[in-house]
Amino acid sequence: MSSGGGGTTTVSGFPKEFRPYAEKGLQYGQTIMDRKMTGQEPIVAPFTQSQEKALAAKERVGEMKMAGTGAYNTQDSNRRDLENLWGINKLKASTAGSGGSARSNRAIASGLADRQREYDADRQRFIDEGMKDVYDAGLTRQKQRQAYYDAPWSPVEKFSGVLHGFAPKEQRQTGGGK
Repeated sequence: MSSGGGGTTTVSGFPKEFRPYAEKGLQYGQTIMDRKMTGQEPIVAPFTQSQEKALAAKERVGEMKMAGTGAYNTQDSNRRDLENLWGINKLKASTAGSGGSARSNRAIASGLADRQREYDADRQRFIDEGMKDVYDAGLTRQKQRQAYYDAPWSPVEKFSGVLHGFAPKEQRQTGGGK
């Protein structure tokens, strides 16, 4: 009398009735990926012409703000304002009879210094805004590039998630007994 031993093997996978759908989905994903990788279909929607113009303008304006050029060159107008302020205050002091006094001159100098500090604060604000503008435009471009790099895997990842998330799992045990 002989006795046999045996083990049990568990096999798991997709049930047979779902396999045609899985194969069809994988073929579809492969087709899409092939079209994208060969350039027949865009991987990521490119920026529109107006978006490219807006990004370029944002960078240019940001650079102008930081450099104090173009519309952000306030040096001449600030100087003119300070000269006018000095002249007006000198005129007021002279008509009041204190045009050459040390106290009057200190008050005028103090007023000019206060105004210059305001201009300096405005200039620093322009620099900060310019840095943010240039950074934001660069960040937008970087996000677009990253989306381009990530995109080829999207169809496969999506389909894989569907298969793993919704298709029931099948387990069969084979073997065993004497």
